[in-house]
Amino acid sequence: MNAHDDTFAHDAAQQTRNAVEQFNRHANNAATALEKTVDGAGREIKDFQLQVLEILETNIMSALDLAKKLSAAKSLPDVIQLQSAYMKDQMTTATSHMDTLRQAWLDAVSGVFEPMKRNAMTTLQRGRIC
Repeated sequence: MNAHDDTFAHDAAQQTRNAVEQFNRHANNAATALEKTVDGAGREIKDFQLQVLEILETNIMSALDLAKKLSAAKSLPDVIQLQSAYMKDQMTTATSHMDTLRQAWLDAVSGVFEPMKRNAMTTLQRGRIC
């Protein structure tokens, strides 16, 4: 690999590292905000939060793995192939994650409103509105 390819591989690895660090900061901020938002919520919301955090962890580990592979790449075509394969995998994984999160969110929202629904039904059955 020539000096230009070395510089390109180093720059790509550094950009990946920077992106992962920035993503990690944003993920931690989002997790903290989510935790504060759902602190008093039910089990379903907490399950949703855990799924979000698991997906974030998976994405971070995947990005770190890519950075490791990029730093070991021997040529520019290898770097391009690695990044291309990574992006293809990320698109497939993102679709799966979105399906998982969509269902978890539906479960969470349903679970949050269930106590209110029961309370409303009990109130209606007792014949009082207030």
